[in-house]
Parts: sequence; C-alpha cells; structure tokens
Amino acid sequence: MRIFILSILLPFFLNSQSLNDAIAWSFENESGNSRYMSMGGAFGALGGNLSAISTNPASGAVFELSRAGASLIVNNNSTKSIFFGNKNTLKSNNSNYQLGLIYVFKNYGDGNLNKFSVGFNYQSQNNFNEEFKVSGRTNNSIDSFFINNSIGVNINDISVNSNESVRGVYKWLGENLGYYAQQAFLGYQSYILDYSSDSNSFYSLAKYENGLDINNFLFSTGNNNLTSLNLSWQFKGNFYWGININFHEVFNEKELRHIESNFDADSPITDIDFRNYLTTNGNGISFQGGLIYKAGSIRFGISYNSPTYYSFEDNLEQYIKTSSIDSDGIVYTDIVEPMVSNIYQYNFRSPSKLTFSGASVINNMFLLSFDLISKNYSNSLFKSDFTNQHITNLIRAPQFLDTLEKSINEKIPYTLELLIEPASQDISPTNIFLSVSIYPSKDIYLIIMKNITDVKNLEIVRSSFIANVSHEMRTPLAAIIGFLETISSSAKDDIEATKKFLSIIEKEALRMKRLLDDLLIITKIESDEHVHPTKKVDLLHTLEIVENNFEQSLKKNNISIEKVYDDENLYVLGNQDELIQVFSNIIENSIKYANENSKIRIQLRILEDKDIDNSVNRLFSYKYA
Repeated sequence: MRIFILSILLPFFLNSQSLNDAIAWSFENESGNSRYMSMGGAFGALGGNLSAISTNPASGAVFELSRAGASLIVNNNSTKSIFFGNKNTLKSNNSNYQLGLIYVFKNYGDGNLNKFSVGFNYQSQNNFNEEFKVSGRTNNSIDSFFINNSIGVNINDISVNSNESVRGVYKWLGENLGYYAQQAFLGYQSYILDYSSDSNSFYSLAKYENGLDINNFLFSTGNNNLTSLNLSWQFKGNFYWGININFHEVFNEKELRHIESNFDADSPITDIDFRNYLTTNGNGISFQGGLIYKAGSIRFGISYNSPTYYSFEDNLEQYIKTSSIDSDGIVYTDIVEPMVSNIYQYNFRSPSKLTFSGASVINNMFLLSFDLISKNYSNSLFKSDFTNQHITNLIRAPQFLDTLEKSINEKIPYTLELLIEPASQDISPTNIFLSVSIYPSKDIYLIIMKNITDVKNLEIVRSSFIANVSHEMRTPLAAIIGFLETISSSAKDDIEATKKFLSIIEKEALRMKRLLDDLLIITKIESDEHVHPTKKVDLLHTLEIVENNFEQSLKKNNISIEKVYDDENLYVLGNQDELIQVFSNIIENSIKYANENSKIRIQLRILEDKDIDNSVNRLFSYKYA
C-alpha cells in the first residue's frame, strides 16, 4: 500500500533543516591571498589572481605567465552572549587557506584566440570553528521538548523490558517510529517524564515555578571547502572568457550541551545534562561562467554561479544524564547513552549568484574596483526522500493516525479537523487548524490537508464577542428588572423614588439599545463585506451633520471644532450613515477625553494611491489639543 500526501500548507510536522543551515551552506566568506584580501575580494573585473578564479572564471585568462601560490589566514574570535543580563565570553581560533595553480598557453601566431589557460583553485569558503556559552535563569525547561515529542507515543514502545537494552529500544524506535519517539524515550528513561494512565499522557517531574539555572554550550569545528577547475581564454585581445566546474566539500562537527540546575526545592529532578553530537558531511557541485572586457584603462566583468547541488548526511548521537531525589531523600543519578548513530540524508540547493564588476586604473598609480553581487537566499531549497518511511515520521497527530487506521480498515473516506499546537515556547506561539480529508482507493490513499486557521480564528473571535455582548447586556437587564420590581412593590406609592428609578431604567434601556445597534452594524458590515459602495459622499457635509449633533456637548464643555482641508470638494465612495457613525465615535471620544476650553482639530487630506490599500484614495485624521 502507498500513501500520498497532498498538502497546501507548510510542513509543520517535519523535522526539517533550519534557516541557519541554509545560510551556513550558502554563505561565502571572502578569503584568498593577501593581494586579493587587500581589495576586499573585488577582483571580478581585474583577474590575474589565483584567488579571483573562484570569483570570475575569466580571471585565469588575464595571466601572462603560469603561476602557483598558497596563502593562510588565521583569525582569533571572541563570542559574547547576554541572557537576561548574564554575560559570557568565549574565545576561539580558526583559519582559512587557499592554494592555486594556473598554466598559460600562448598563441604566438595569428588568429583571434590569443591564449588559453588551465588551472585550479582550492580554498575554504566558510569556517565553522566557533564556541559560545549562554547561561542565566529562566522559567523554561527542556522538559517541554520531551513532552511535545511524547504526544501520541505508546508507553509500551519506550519501555525497556527485561530482555531488552537501552541501545536496542532506541535503535528500534529510530528505525520504526522516528526521531520524536527517541526523544520521548530519552525523557522517560531519564525520569524527566512520567506517565499518567488516567490521562494517557506523559507529564514532567521537574518543578521550577521559581525558575531554574541553564547553561547552553556550542562547540563547532569544520569547513566548507571549494575546488575550482578552470578553463579560460583571451579572444580578440579585449575579451577574456572562462568557465569553472566547482566541487564543494562540507564537514561540520557540533557538540550542543544543555545543562539545567537549581530547580524548586520540592522538585524530584535536581539536575539535567543533555548532549547532542552532530556530524555533517556533504558534497556538492556547481558551475560558473564569466567574462571580462577591457576598454583602455577600464574593465568590466560579469560572472554567473549556478546553484550548488549538495548531498548531505547528518550523524547524530545523544546522551542525557539526570539527578533526582525521592521522598526519602535518596539521590539517584541516571545516564541514558544509547551509543547509536542516527543517520539522516537529505539534499540542499543553494541559490545562484550573479556578479557585476568594474575596475579602472588611473595614471598607473590608483586602482578603483567594485563587485556588485546579487544572491537571493530565499531560493535555497532543502529536500528529503520520505519514500518507504513510516507515516508517523511525517504526521504525528494521534487523532489523525487513529482516523487513518480506521479508513484503512474500513475502506471508506474520512474528514477530520486537527489542532496543531506550537512545539516550543515561541515568542508568539500560534495554533494551526487543519482540515484533513482521507480518500482510500485499492492500494493508494490520498491525504489532502488544508489550512483553516483563519476560519477557526474568526469563529473563536465571533464566539468571544457574543459572550462579551451577552455579559454586557446582562448588567443593564438585571438593573431594569430590579428597579421594576422595586417600583411595583415597596416604592409604588413613592413618586420621587419612582421618577428616579424610571430615569435609571431609561438609561439602562438606552445602553441596551446601543449594544443592539452595534450588533446590527456588525451584522450589516459582515453581510456587505464584499459589496463595494457606489454612492459619492461629501465628507465636509457629513462632518457638519455630526458637528450639529454634538452642538450641545461642545458648548457644555466649551470645546470647538477646527476643520483643516486643502480642497472643498472632498468626496468618497461610501455609505453616509456609516461615515456619520465613524465621525461620531471619533468626536465623542475627543469630547470625552479632551480638557475643557480645548479645540478638536480634524484634518482631511488626499493620500497617494501608493500609501493606501485597495485604491481607497481619501482618508481623514483627527487630533485634539
């Protein structure tokens, strides 16, 4: 049986590569020999430099003589981190190197081909040697990572029976269920998580209502190296052409260590040490073509780098150590070290690059040179092969898996809605609502997913609004009922009290009327949401109507209205009644919050189409002094 997934949203369920990886594999540090570096790498129109061969392949044709050379650059780095005011500094060293050779063949006879060159250049494009530390006190623990990965996991799958080993179960989980189940296994076997049979879910044993201390370390080494095989030639004296075949080699070793301590005094978990060792190996290939044109003392260059097509393999090993204390005060140390390498294979396509260059030699003494580079990093693309992988490696929602199993067994289509909660403590976490349809066939299942988050959010807002309105209407209604009961009983012979109560009843009834009017306005807005207005409305006349309606309130507070406009013919397509309501709300609030003896200043002006949406070209603004 084959299962096809047709998704019209981003793959929220995938353990994919990150943006940082895309930048690391695509970014190119300018490195080369001292002459190349002194010009900031702006050799695209100059050529004649071994390091420049990787910038513009035509550079090889500029050489008059065969050359060979090598260079080494050593850097000392200092990385500072600040986490909730806690500062850390770590120092590290890295080096970039370059080695090149060009062999020139000249044509001493006649012909348009003046010479051609064959060469190669080997250099480090990017260096991954870095160390940093982040430490401080926070209210977030790694336990949320393990809890999120435990959703939908069967307790029996991550338990170690008497005839099994930690290594064996961890390996089986990786081969059959995937990365998330392995993380749930680590959390459960290290006693960070426990299982509740009542709720059929995992929960954390760590307590940190008063916060906890964390220490995060990253130790990274490696390089992204480039080997360029170059063929270049000079044609008709002023034209230099060149092509490169580039071979890329990536090696990166990372140790990521996360330490937590100083939990609450009653926390069963006292210390956590979680380590991940990630080794990345990759190879890629790309192509380049370039041209340099010489016109007297001025040179122009252009080169194109194709996307680099990488194949990567990640090797991940994990380790976790916890300290815990039981109710009798006995301290335990648990170490879970499966000593199993998880291997993930994927492809990556880096973006192409286009370079425009220019250079000029002035009086044989001064040199001006520039390179203008265009590289769109949004064209980066990761791609993994999920063929023959278990469906739970892609989609982990238990409700979906249960429905899929039911559809497989019953051979009938199903549709369900899924709520996908954020997997981490994001700055602004967002729930995702999906509509999932499963269509069975003979041996193929089509799964269609649609993002209905906007629709669901609208329903939530609508329900919340109705609840708020119901609450607001309950208050005046209760007041009216209470005063009516008083008038009909104890105050029925008290004329003064009856007048007072009737006045209050009138105010509360008007309050209810305003709420109902607002509901009618909202209903009308929703019903006319996609109906464009066709009538022209005079804004100045509309403002005069509103001003007359508030004449008494303005006089009472000794407030005046000043209208500022550039054109008396200010018309918009709209509904005058609704515009009166808008202006009324604005002026009412202005009167309410302005001081006595002040002025409300209303400014109307015409905006450019580029400054507003949907070609609505007349707006107003107001302020009061």
